Amino acid sequence: MALLVSTLLNTKNGFVPLPNKLDDGNYYTWKKSVILTLRTLKLQDHFSSDKIPPQFETVPSPQADSGSVNKASGVESDPNAVAKKTHTSTSQILQESEKYTEWMQNDCALMTWLDASMSLSYQNRVVHCATFAEAWDTLTHIHSSSSATRIQSLKDQLRATKKTGTMIEYFQCIRKLVDSLHSIGHPFSDTDHIQAIIDGLLDEYEVYVASILSRLTTFTIPEA
Repeated sequence: MALLVSTLLNTKNGFVPLPNKLDDGNYYTWKKSVILTLRTLKLQDHFSSDKIPPQFETVPSPQADSGSVNKASGVESDPNAVAKKTHTSTSQILQESEKYTEWMQNDCALMTWLDASMSLSYQNRVVHCATFAEAWDTLTHIHSSSSATRIQSLKDQLRATKKTGTMIEYFQCIRKLVDSLHSIGHPFSDTDHIQAIIDGLLDEYEVYVASILSRLTTFTIPEA
């Protein structure tokens, strides 16, 4: 795993935040950009807390007892000195592992980048998070719990939208609502899109609607 901090320090422009910061209307497109960025950096393991390396590792400790030595000659007088040395050399101590240190340095760099890639409102929602994975899980939970309500609200707006201005304005209004549904991960087919357009047309467009419905082939949005 490459040390991201070193990469950032050696890069003239640093780690550039995503151009479209996370807000209430672009979560799924923003999420895709984050995933692709971490895959490019080969840091996708930071999405999961289970992938954090153990903080400590055991290493041999300095030998506490070097055996009995004849002070005059400097020669070991104990015939079992070698065995004693072997025994004492198995003593171990704990120290922070290099993998964990590198992981946390990369994670801090990713957290800084994540904050810079979100609106202030979302920065405040993850301010308590200690790791990138914790922040990612928090954002996922926020949007999974709010998506159903948001989807229903957009569908209600589609049903309530009627053509009152120009046709171009009407199409743009429908398109904006459909794009919003796509942006929060809700599939909306061309057929459903066209049906939403038809449902909002006034009676004066009945001939046009009948022409559409009489077509045997499947329409696409540009045709409609």
